[in-house]
Amino acid sequence: MSLNGPWPSWAGLPELSGAAREEKDLRISAMIKEKLAAPLDGASPIDRRIENFLNEHLAAVRSDGPIKLPEKLNLPTHGMARQLSLPCDGDRYVSPLIKSFRCMNGVVHNPVSDKRTTKGVFHVATGGLPVADDK
Repeated sequence: MSLNGPWPSWAGLPELSGAAREEKDLRISAMIKEKLAAPLDGASPIDRRIENFLNEHLAAVRSDGPIKLPEKLNLPTHGMARQLSLPCDGDRYVSPLIKSFRCMNGVVHNPVSDKRTTKGVFHVATGGLPVADDK
């Protein structure tokens, strides 16, 4: 794995070669491995708020201790979530809520109730014309 570039000249990053390039690649690789192996530091603020909300509102009907959200799955590498979103032995996933399939540049997810576009219509603007706010 090479992390050297080619960088655009305006980026101001040095061109590395030989031992310097290998050393940088090894340092970055070691850092990624360390982050993957390290446990996450407790619950995030939003997780604590969700747990507190659930515990407060369900206190009257729940007697077996506080609710704890499951541990997080940390996906620090680009593309990992895309690969994990489909079955390992297939290129598509269909449920009553979503249809997903692998394409050349990634994975397409089509929810059944997608409110972002009008069903069956794509809105294309050419020449810099704005798309209406409700589209």
